[in-house]
Amino acid sequence: MYGRSKQELEDLRCPNIEAFQGLSRTLNIFPQSACHAIIPIIPLSPWRFLAMKNALLIFGSSLLTGVLALGTSAQTPEQPAPPPPPAPAEKALPEDQTLADPCPKIGLKAPNQPVRDGVPVRFTASLSGGDKKVVPIFDWSVSAGAIRSGQGTANIEVDTTGAGVDRVIHATLLIGGLSTECISSETSVVQIAGPAQKADEFGPVSDEEMAKRIESIIASLSSNDQVYIFVYAGRTNVRGYASSTLRQIRAHALKSGLTSDRLATVDGGYREEAAFELWAVPIGAEPPKPTPTVSAREIVFPRPTPPVKRP
Repeated sequence: MYGRSKQELEDLRCPNIEAFQGLSRTLNIFPQSACHAIIPIIPLSPWRFLAMKNALLIFGSSLLTGVLALGTSAQTPEQPAPPPPPAPAEKALPEDQTLADPCPKIGLKAPNQPVRDGVPVRFTASLSGGDKKVVPIFDWSVSAGAIRSGQGTANIEVDTTGAGVDRVIHATLLIGGLSTECISSETSVVQIAGPAQKADEFGPVSDEEMAKRIESIIASLSSNDQVYIFVYAGRTNVRGYASSTLRQIRAHALKSGLTSDRLATVDGGYREEAAFELWAVPIGAEPPKPTPTVSAREIVFPRPTPPVKRP
């Protein structure tokens, strides 16, 4: 216990204490005050005060004459709100608990070289990754030819007969059962080599006419075509007629822009009369074969005329 004066009492944030009048008095507390209770006290002297945690005991002549309750909710100047606590850092999942990508990668395998028209071709699908719980549904379609077997599975065999007209087969795989966010289709392309086509056939012509015919077939070629040129010697042609004529034709074809890897010149043998064939052959297709009509055993080359001796 210790004594406090009236001024000291006012310093305890009860600023509106007036002089005590009469035998009892009420403390008028204003909003800025920290005092919450209005408690009657008796104005006796000398005053003694005992400060406790939430109250001020007032004594006069050793008697308790009043209790002043001290609150903690008095209005004080606004203070800025404390910043929110930092968000807890995300904990990395163990490697065996990381979220798996639900979408598999689709791969298609097919021949990378041209396939001859009529030769079966196989397409194979592979899936890597994705949701292991999903059972994929395989649905194949082809732009040419026909699926012979394997529809509904990861492997199909396609009959390419007739696909040489289109020169290519597009095999498209659509996979069902995957999430809508996944790519569910893939396409593979195989070049189909159609059969060789005879572009021109003719007999002996002038060098100018021969050049025009060769340039015409070169201009009509596809980028995947080769040129086969057959020369047939006639019964009455001189020995070596076909080989010497082929050298001239080859030189002119190369001069016209055809590369050597796309040009084949063939000695076709013998026919009744000399003849020429020009073929357009897709790369990978079965090359044409010569069709002689006269056996080489039947050919009798004329004997060279002996030089005339002058006297």
